[in-house]
Order: sequence, then structure tokens, then C-alpha cells
Amino acid sequence: MSQTKVKAGEGYVEIGLRNRIAEGARGVQDDLNKLSQKTLALGASLAAASAGLLVAPIKSAARLEDTIDKFDVVFGESSQEMQKWARVTGESMSVPQESMLGMLSGMQDLLVPMGVLPERASRMSQTLTSLSADLASFNGLQTSDVFNDMMAAMTGSGEVMKKYGVILSEAAVKQELLSMGMDPKSADNQAKAIARLNIMVRGTTAAHGDAERTAGSFSGRMRALVSVLSDATGIIGGALIDDMSALLSVTVSGVTA
Repeated sequence: MSQTKVKAGEGYVEIGLRNRIAEGARGVQDDLNKLSQKTLALGASLAAASAGLLVAPIKSAARLEDTIDKFDVVFGESSQEMQKWARVTGESMSVPQESMLGMLSGMQDLLVPMGVLPERASRMSQTLTSLSADLASFNGLQTSDVFNDMMAAMTGSGEVMKKYGVILSEAAVKQELLSMGMDPKSADNQAKAIARLNIMVRGTTAAHGDAERTAGSFSGRMRALVSVLSDATGIIGGALIDDMSALLSVTVSGVTA
């Protein structure tokens, strides 16, 4: 074989080897690109999942923060004392703190503008909040739904109480006022509110204490679990909300700029 043919053959082999190396490199690059895309997709999925896990606690903490702000304004100097009552009572009745604070402040904010003195309104709010939890437990209902009925009843919409076995008609309220030694014609809104409360408490004696009484039952333990998880979510969110607030401030400033 001549030297020229050998060199030509070597050149052919070298070109073929280069082609195979180039093809191999392109294949590796393609695999790397695919892996990179999958990694990015996985990262995005993980980021979305992480964000989703953070959203619930942050929203819960934000709601609790708003609820406490309203609570402090509504109860003023007695806010700390009422918060303590809400915490102790909520734990015993398996009602989340946000719900307890919201019901108390909501009822107080209803009664005081009606003319009920703040201190008396606070005691009435405690009674009606506890009664809402007991009636919900006794009748297998949501506490928030029962409380909404209570709010309506205190403003004179007595029909909503029939489902709980309470007749809160205008005639019943007038009779209660007479029993209180008051003339129905001259009774003010505070007197009427007290009369309604008396009728509601007296007409629901079977349900009194039911939330605590059934704490050991399956439904009671489920209520306790939901309450604990709700409170825990708010606590976790509270630890995150300051950092998120700072981040939002920076984001808003950047967008504005």
C-alpha cells in the first residue's frame, strides 16, 4: 500500500471520528438541554407548591391581624381582658381564636350603637358568643351560621330563632319587658335587647354547655382538631407576615418607581 493511500485512509478515519464526536457532543448537549428544562420545570413546580403552602398561613395571619385591630378598637380599654376570656373560652369550646374574637367584636359593634352600655354589651356579647357555639354543637351546625342568626335576632328578626325552638316574636318581647317591670311602649333599644337575650337564653337551656359536654365525642374531637389547626395556621403565618410585609413594601416601591 502506498503512503498516499495510507494518509488518505487516515484522513477518512479522522474525518469520520470527528463527525462521530460532533454527533455525540450534540447528543449530550440535547440531553443537557432536556435535563435543564426538566430541572427548571421541577423548580417551578416546587416553587409553586412552596408558595401555595405559604399562602394559607399568611392569609390566616392577615385575617387575624385585621380581627384583632377591630377588636381593640371596639373594646378599647377592656380589650386585653376580653381577649383573655376569648382565649380560655375558645379552647374549652373548641372554637378558633379568630372566630371567637370576630364574634365578640361583631356583637359588641352591633349592641353599642343600639344604645346598650359598653360594659353591659360586653357581657351580652360573651353570652351570645358562647350560646352560638353551644347551639352549633347541639344542632350539628356551623358556629358562624348560628352566630349570624343571633345577630339578626338581636336586631328584631326573631323568625330566625324558630329553628332552635325559640319564639322571639314581638309579643314575646313585650311580655318579657313587662316581666322585667318595664312598659313596652317606653322601652328603649337596650331594654329590648336585654329582653331578647333573656328569651333566647331561657329557650335554649337544653343546649347550654353542649360544646364542652361533647368534647370527647367524635364530632367534638373533630371540632378541636379544626380549631387547633386553624390557630396553628395563624401562628405560622404570623411568623411569616412581617417578612412578607417588608417584601411587599419593596415590591410596591419598585413598581411605583
